[in-house]
Amino acid sequence: MEIVQPQIDQIEMNEVNDLKQSLFTFSMCRFDSKTLQNKYMWTEYSGNGCGVAVRFKLNKPEHHSFAIGSVLYGDDNLSILEKIKTRAECFAQEGHLFPRNFIDLLTPIFAFHKKSSFVLEQEVRLLFRHKKAPFEKHNDVSIYEERNCNDSLRYFKEIPLWEKLKNNANRSNKYLIDEWSKVFLNVQITDIYFGNRIPDSKLLSLVKVLTNRKDQGGFTFKLWRLNSENFEIPII
Repeated sequence: MEIVQPQIDQIEMNEVNDLKQSLFTFSMCRFDSKTLQNKYMWTEYSGNGCGVAVRFKLNKPEHHSFAIGSVLYGDDNLSILEKIKTRAECFAQEGHLFPRNFIDLLTPIFAFHKKSSFVLEQEVRLLFRHKKAPFEKHNDVSIYEERNCNDSLRYFKEIPLWEKLKNNANRSNKYLIDEWSKVFLNVQITDIYFGNRIPDSKLLSLVKVLTNRKDQGGFTFKLWRLNSENFEIPII
């Protein structure tokens, strides 16, 4: 019987690259009044109040293959990994069979951790796992590939809008929407919040574009503008 010692501290670069090509994350932040008024978020991620925040809900299919959870921050929240490592080493040293893909099994836990400097984000993540053999392409229709300026290949996973699924179903068969919603995770936009530093002229243009989009695409989202204190004022 071969005993495989866990090598949690050692991982080859090619293993890292393989993991990057099989893991997909969709990052968001928890919505509440505190988050909406968070000046740090508007400064760091919305052009110092010149951007927008999008509120949406996730429609989960009956059978889904993803994990969702809040991100943990800081060294203190790494203690669970240290405990797993210690227990795993003891388990292997006692002569028990041990999985060769130990680090691979821990990947979802690593994926929900960030440095403490990001704690104000209050991030929530969706994590997808689509395995593939090295040097092969993904065969999932929701995954597409792009090459960046350094000619590095990157994969992206699409999460469709609810309205897109609905419109496609209506063009094909109005009964398809119920079936598709059972298969595809989808996003439904409920509100769009404009930052308090968007110029009035630009805001009017944006409202016009989005209003037209609502009418043409069957969207039901509401539009809001934040005041100087980041309290929302309804537009439509």
